[in-house]
Amino acid sequence: MRDGATSSGDDIGDDVDRPSREVRGARWTVPLLLGFAVFGIAARLRALRADRSLWLDEAMLACNICGRTFSGLIEPLDDQQGAPVGFLFLARSAVLAFGPSEFALRLVPFLAGLVSLVLVAVFCRKNLGSPAMTIGLALAAVMPAMIYYSAEGKQYALDIAVGLLMPTLAADALRRGLSPARAFVLAVVGMVVVWVSHPSVFILAGAGTTLIVHEALRRRAGSTAIALGVSFLWAASFVASYVLSLKDLQGSSYLNTFWGEGFLSFPPRSASDVRQAVAIFLGMFEAMYQNYQTASGIEGRMGVAAAIAWLAGAIVLYRRGERGLLALLTLPLGFAVVASILHKYPLRVRMTLFAAGPNLLLMTAGVSAALRSRDRTARALGAATLAGLALLPSLQAGSSLLERPRPYGARPVLVELASRWQPGDVVVVDRASEPPFRFYQTYARLEGLAPLTPTLVDSELRDPKSLAAEVRRLKGHPRVWIVFTAHMGDPGGHEDMLLTLTLDQLGSRRETIKAPGYYAHLYDFREPPVSAEDGHRIPGAATPPPSE
Repeated sequence: MRDGATSSGDDIGDDVDRPSREVRGARWTVPLLLGFAVFGIAARLRALRADRSLWLDEAMLACNICGRTFSGLIEPLDDQQGAPVGFLFLARSAVLAFGPSEFALRLVPFLAGLVSLVLVAVFCRKNLGSPAMTIGLALAAVMPAMIYYSAEGKQYALDIAVGLLMPTLAADALRRGLSPARAFVLAVVGMVVVWVSHPSVFILAGAGTTLIVHEALRRRAGSTAIALGVSFLWAASFVASYVLSLKDLQGSSYLNTFWGEGFLSFPPRSASDVRQAVAIFLGMFEAMYQNYQTASGIEGRMGVAAAIAWLAGAIVLYRRGERGLLALLTLPLGFAVVASILHKYPLRVRMTLFAAGPNLLLMTAGVSAALRSRDRTARALGAATLAGLALLPSLQAGSSLLERPRPYGARPVLVELASRWQPGDVVVVDRASEPPFRFYQTYARLEGLAPLTPTLVDSELRDPKSLAAEVRRLKGHPRVWIVFTAHMGDPGGHEDMLLTLTLDQLGSRRETIKAPGYYAHLYDFREPPVSAEDGHRIPGAATPPPSE
């Protein structure tokens, strides 16, 4: 960052028109900011209060959180789960305070989502100017991933918040100088965040490198030593976190296989390696627009537009001479790329959300500069890019505010199953359906679910071979409940349709209980199949569309 750079946002390049447009637009700044803030908070509240059950990964982590003491959470988690110890402690505290519920398990991510809105506004106002603050808050308010993960009982909302918090504090030190007081705040906050966000190490590596180089280039020996000291404390805290909990995750062959497509190859040796690198780069932006609650699929349309805005922002900061700011926002991704090449960290979907904050800020810088350019073409492109980035997410978030909550996932199905279950019924629960069943039976203690003793299948019934083998074992039983959960990417229930098509050839379907994402079918396997009944549907639950 240039010495003497101000936070007014006026000095953004030779092509920027400073004059009266800013004065004319200033009167709208406060109402727009308030409107975007209220909309963003409302969208996150709506997501938190939606009638959405815990899905597979949430339920697996929730069973660890609810079933262990604080000291037990330090040990390797069950079900191949991994989460920062600090996040687990916060979630455990919320469960102790409010009980084992969806609300308690999602409270910490929700608060992190609100903090992220504030941090976007603060960073933009101090480093990019008031117009950029309005744009940044508008994009953050409707960003699908920022809304969705603020209402999911996983740690990704904290990854986003940390990716905004540390650049905000470090940028302040770049702009105003690395005083002992600012260094102390940076040191303490950085030592804490590695315990609540695993990929915060990349954010800290970028911030530490930027501060050290910035001070060294200006030949400030004292400040350089302070920056080195702060970075050393961050590294020490990360090492302690790594030894205590992260080391076991690094050695997990299951996780390394599961995330295998997120490891980069360098140097690229084939066209496939190049395609993989491009897919990972664009996928980082697509992940910012993913919302597993809907089937709109807007992320595929947004990735390229977001990447263009990101590149424009990087060019703008470089031309302004804001090299320190540019390094703060791009170096974390560079360190993550190195880790991916070394097969230490996968750059795939939600694992890239630590970069969502810095990416959003760069996108804001690019759009803001274009909108304030003297060139009409640049302004038109800026307006089109902003509309492209915000319009579809705004419609998506707005429609969710207007829709009535509908039962979703395991809880409503299991409530109905408990009321229809009869002594002697066989309840078959496969590997993917068991964690939600276990959470709602053991910890949430849904009424009537306790007497059920499920037959666990150590495979997924969506696999035809596993399904056929299980049905052969159940031949002759008059009442068999098949409990099934679909992948998050299948909100329309097509996997369930394939399952029932297979089962209908093997037995007679007597009842169906369904809500989006979770299903229970009652079959009679004593006799040849007959025409299945329409089945019972939970009031308010969406009916899956017919398969194409």
